[in-house]
Amino acid sequence: MRASPARALVALIVLASMPAGGSARAQEDDDRRSYRLLRDDENWAWLRKPHAEDDFWDPLKYLRLWGQDDVYLTVGGEIREWVEGYQNELWGQTGVATNIYWLQRYMAHADAHVSPYTRLFVQLKSGIEYGRSGGPRPIDEDRLDFNQLYADGIFVPGATLDAEPKALLRVGRQEMSYGSGRLIDVREGPNVRFGYDGARLITRFDPIRFDAFAVRPDLTQQNVFGDTSNPQQAFWGTWGTYSTSALLVDAYYLGLERDEFRYQRAAGKEVRHTVGARGRVLSSFIEGEVEAAGQFGQVGSLPIAAWTVAAEVVANGRRWPLEPKLTLGIGATSGDKGTSSGTLGTFSPLFPRGAYFGLVQANGPSNNVAPHAALAVKLPLRLSASVEYWAFWRESLADGVYNVPGNLLRPGNASEGSFLGSQVEGFLTWQADRHLSLNATLAYFATGSFFDTSAPSRNITYGASWATYKF
Repeated sequence: MRASPARALVALIVLASMPAGGSARAQEDDDRRSYRLLRDDENWAWLRKPHAEDDFWDPLKYLRLWGQDDVYLTVGGEIREWVEGYQNELWGQTGVATNIYWLQRYMAHADAHVSPYTRLFVQLKSGIEYGRSGGPRPIDEDRLDFNQLYADGIFVPGATLDAEPKALLRVGRQEMSYGSGRLIDVREGPNVRFGYDGARLITRFDPIRFDAFAVRPDLTQQNVFGDTSNPQQAFWGTWGTYSTSALLVDAYYLGLERDEFRYQRAAGKEVRHTVGARGRVLSSFIEGEVEAAGQFGQVGSLPIAAWTVAAEVVANGRRWPLEPKLTLGIGATSGDKGTSSGTLGTFSPLFPRGAYFGLVQANGPSNNVAPHAALAVKLPLRLSASVEYWAFWRESLADGVYNVPGNLLRPGNASEGSFLGSQVEGFLTWQADRHLSLNATLAYFATGSFFDTSAPSRNITYGASWATYKF
């Protein structure tokens, strides 16, 4: 049953009108109250102590159970109403010139610390699409299902869930996001988030963190409680992080097996291994990041030899008017060299963030060289604005164009140009309070020489506006 548009709008207005706090301190930026990308990373145990700050939702954030301070329940959720439209989506490849539709996301979670050493986390999701020509895509609709459903258990003597150091085992359906999200993320931009079923060892011994996991990606179904583990895919790996106030270093190994996957030159069973590292230097003014990874394995009978490298520099003008932040970066991933090579060179992004190159979601990172620049500023009245520019080239003329998950969109060859085009996107955000944000974006993708001989070849215009309420 589809949600009533009027009912959803009324619900959002009612939530937005609720008071955010009862004192001046409630307006201060407090990291303890920030809503995380992974909602299960939030820790509200500090509310057990007297505090000067109040929020309307505090009674749901720390509900003491059985009279014990470290046995408690946290309840939270999210409403997101999103209207977006394309002109010439995928350069006209969908056959629909103009497509405007409404996406609704409703999420609710309960985090039960049933003992100092055991935790149960349940998160429901409902993604609904309304009015899209061609019907909902898999990323648009999942009417009702478990987004997360897992249990944590501490197995280090003397450790607890709410303190470090600790080591725990997590079993069940869970979200994962590591590093910059280039390889493992939750697909936050699209309407339906992405999860995994399996087991994960999570250790936190500051400044070192180490995770190991063996999971199957979830297979999204649009019906009610129909999501299953994907029986055709297995994903495993390790991820280590060293983090201080000035330096962050990641090192990782990731393994992926798929019963069937298709690239331009190869198809069949895929076993792919990824080994890489990422370093980020942090300071109040300049931040710099470099990440590199190599891939090996086999698709069908063809060995894999692929790579990626990315670099980024961020200048923060926190002491200047409007607090400008300038980002300059470049990323490159290998493409296949064709029959002249005895290996498959197409890089796979595995399970990357959904909004990889902004929200346009046209081309993805495989077989790609993409310099980019971005400028963000903070405006009065809790407004912020940013603009991003990207340019895209094929890394190899013998390989095609892929989407964000790594599926082939267009075959390519040496007779076609390497320049895919350029993309510019602007964002405007009003953070009304810690709960409610209103956002708008407008983007334009201008096609390059590759599309001179690869039709359809229309320029893309994309726009969206959305409201998000979190508690």
